[in-house]
Amino acid sequence: MTHAKDGFVDLLLMSRRLRTCFVLAWNDFTTAHSRTILGLAWHPLFISIWLTGLVIIFEPHLDGGMENYIGYVAIGVLLWSFASVAITKGAACFIKYQNLILNLNVPLSMHVMRDLIGVILRLFAQATVLVVVVAFLDVQASPVMLLAIPGLLVGIVASFALMMILAVIGVIVRDLHFALGAVMRFLFFASPVFWAPTGEGLRLYIAILNPLTHFMEIVRTPLLGLPPNPDSWLVVGVITVTITPLAAWLFATKKNSIPFWL
Repeated sequence: MTHAKDGFVDLLLMSRRLRTCFVLAWNDFTTAHSRTILGLAWHPLFISIWLTGLVIIFEPHLDGGMENYIGYVAIGVLLWSFASVAITKGAACFIKYQNLILNLNVPLSMHVMRDLIGVILRLFAQATVLVVVVAFLDVQASPVMLLAIPGLLVGIVASFALMMILAVIGVIVRDLHFALGAVMRFLFFASPVFWAPTGEGLRLYIAILNPLTHFMEIVRTPLLGLPPNPDSWLVVGVITVTITPLAAWLFATKKNSIPFWL
């Protein structure tokens, strides 16, 4: 019981040091591009190259084409990049900060929050490419677009919970980081990033059973001017409500053991 209490206290202390987490994440984000020619511009450039390749290769093969395909893929790539980086970083989080954990008395959950904020900063930097993509969209601004905000916020909450779970497991199972790297490559093609989950067949069932489909749906669809599927909100809500207390419980019960596992 004492160990669990220590874990929950750790989370409480982290919540009071969000500014410190942001400063550390911002420092990580900016110093990673020090002495480069393009600096932070590499983020939108990376997404632009990725987007261009997907549109050129896959759009001609769509049956009847897809309205606002460029915007559909652009938002899908941004959200996929966010999810992929958050998952892989989460699995390696405590291992990456091993020296800090063993030598500094700071809340362990700060390391997870630091990495999550870093991923969010990366998302916003990459999202600047949408300024250019908007010129190709046939979408009128409407209040429904605001529904993307709660969708994104729920996605961030779920991401923190998942990163916490993976960070704890990753300390015990050192292969987890590498295994997830391989799995995420498969999930990229199994997720509707550049294709729509319509019609029938195996691809549709894969999309429906893929949680990432629904997390993308509640953000991307409103940004394209359409209301999100209520079923996707239901799936996202169930997942978030399930993994958030699970993450808190797992971290609370294992927190004091993490330094010994390192």
